[in-house]
Amino acid sequence: MGKKTFQPIDNHDLRRWAEESLEAKVDSAHPGGPVEEQLRLLHELQVHKIELEMQNAELHLAIDEWNKTERLLGKFTDLYDFAPVGYLVLTRKGEIISLNFTCANFIGIERSELVHRQFHTLFSENDFPLINTFLDSVFESPDKKSCEASLLKKGDLPLFVRMEATTTETGNECRLVLIDITKRKQAEELLKNSEDQYRTILHTLLDGFWVVDMQGRFIDVNESYCNLIGYNRNELRGMSIQNVEAIEDKNEIENHIQQIISQGSHRFESQHRCKNGHIVDLEICVSKIPNTDRLCASLRDITNRNRTEQALKSVSNYTRSLIEASLDPLVAISTDGRITDVNEASVEVTGVPKEQLIGSDYSLYFTEPENVKKGIRQALSEGALRDYPLTIRHVSGRLTDVLCNASYYKDERGNTQGLFAAARDVTEFKKAQELLKKAHEELESRVAERTASLALANEQMKKTSFALVRAEEHERERIARELHDQVGQSLLLAKMKLDALADRLAADPLCSLAEEVSTLIESTIHDIRSLTFRTRPPILDTSGIVTALEWLCSSISSDYHLQVDFSSDCQPKPLSVELRYSLYQAVRELLLNVVKHAKVERAQLSIECDPHTFIVHVIDQGVGFDHPDALMKHITRGSYGLYNVQQRIEQMGGRFAIESTPGRGTSVTLMVPFSERESDRGSNENNHPACG
Repeated sequence: MGKKTFQPIDNHDLRRWAEESLEAKVDSAHPGGPVEEQLRLLHELQVHKIELEMQNAELHLAIDEWNKTERLLGKFTDLYDFAPVGYLVLTRKGEIISLNFTCANFIGIERSELVHRQFHTLFSENDFPLINTFLDSVFESPDKKSCEASLLKKGDLPLFVRMEATTTETGNECRLVLIDITKRKQAEELLKNSEDQYRTILHTLLDGFWVVDMQGRFIDVNESYCNLIGYNRNELRGMSIQNVEAIEDKNEIENHIQQIISQGSHRFESQHRCKNGHIVDLEICVSKIPNTDRLCASLRDITNRNRTEQALKSVSNYTRSLIEASLDPLVAISTDGRITDVNEASVEVTGVPKEQLIGSDYSLYFTEPENVKKGIRQALSEGALRDYPLTIRHVSGRLTDVLCNASYYKDERGNTQGLFAAARDVTEFKKAQELLKKAHEELESRVAERTASLALANEQMKKTSFALVRAEEHERERIARELHDQVGQSLLLAKMKLDALADRLAADPLCSLAEEVSTLIESTIHDIRSLTFRTRPPILDTSGIVTALEWLCSSISSDYHLQVDFSSDCQPKPLSVELRYSLYQAVRELLLNVVKHAKVERAQLSIECDPHTFIVHVIDQGVGFDHPDALMKHITRGSYGLYNVQQRIEQMGGRFAIESTPGRGTSVTLMVPFSERESDRGSNENNHPACG
């Protein structure tokens, strides 16, 4: 049904339509006279009324048409703004006059900000010449023009677009459409990359590769096939399979191609003739390329492989000779435990013919079949079996002890095919082993006896050592006492008498000689007292080991100018005479070693205790030495100091540890255990005068 279109009504036409409408309602003309004037006025009013009614009807019709137009305009506006492509209107100078929402979304900028902006600024500077040239061509011709470029998108990756534009009717503006082709570009890039990868793979394959049509003409070949056959790519593209095939003729090649087409693919071996006339053996796999009339083939040079197989065949025959020459039974076993091959030694050890052995269960020829099956499973799972003890039973009942060694073998695909087992006769070896075991047990018994004797001797030596230490201590104490009580007193008395004599000979020339002798005697008395303290310091008995060691530090400092920093966190503990004396002498020996060898002016002596151990550290920052060989070097030079300290400490059940680095000093640690016996004895004998 056609739609009524509203058009403006002329006033003259409206008057004419009103009069015609009124005449249709009046049967005849009115008479003249005053009445006629009234009738005329009435007629005018009626005409005017009809005019108004017609204007009102036309007005309603116009309003309906306007409303319809508004609705259509809204729809067209939505279609324009939200179309999947961008719409723009540009001036000749490239200024944007209008654009839809899609175009603004492409760019990522509000539409209001894009109006009056230069169109080319929406692209990268590299594309400015392209965009300007495109716009010039649009305004030069009324024909539609197109172009592709990369649109800058705010805060995102560039957007690839296709632009299509044509001028308006006036020719001063152009309408331009932006179509997002990013996905198409990405697909094209992926396709290009895929083709590049295909080309790269094709031309880097070690195997030859070519594509031929259904007549066997070469379409494409890779570099490997060119190198193999001696022709270059351009030469081969003008050739066919028949030109290089060395076995099949033209008809056989055509039949072969038809067979490949019907089956889809085919693998076979053939020979090709190289450009120089040489023949190469090839393994060929040909397939039909789906949805095309082409074939592709992969060709592998197996010339060396065939030669190798021939060589392996010769080696196999040689190996078989060696297997048969072996004195040990050699057996090949399948994964289900059945014999697949044996040598003559296996026949001899079982008494069963070779034909009967092959195919039978391997475990049947042993005294413990379950152990045999267990060994087979172990070899298959772990890859090998080593020195697995079994016993083979001969058909006559004779038993042979063997050690089995087995390993699995695989095919070229890596699948386990079975086991290869060798059995070594160890009957005589087991007899010798039994004899050796008895001899070993006897030796062990003698060693145990000898060890017990040595332990007893060591204990006795330890007791003797302690007795010697105690005897040495007593002897030192006796010598010190005699030096002090006898020699010292006698010298003191002699000095007193010399001093008295010197007073009487004040004017005599012998007076000076008497004074010199008195001074010499006084020095001797001082040396005897020092020797007495060093030999057996009384402080060791009166004040304990800690105080004695602190006094020793002072003595070393004054006698040898070595500053010894002393520290102790040890609580007083009663120690035996032997322990006190041995510790004192060991520490004194270590400090004297520092004086002699360390080449320093300062050292450290520290003492600490735990509930069971008395610990002493002697540390210096001197020249140091290579400590693993330190004791032997000292003994070689005739110095037994460190060695004696180690022996003394170990005889007391303690430990001697030394750490030294050349140029960085030495640290010696003595660790001596407390014992209830020593504590009780020290307490009873000394009434705690020598606490630590």
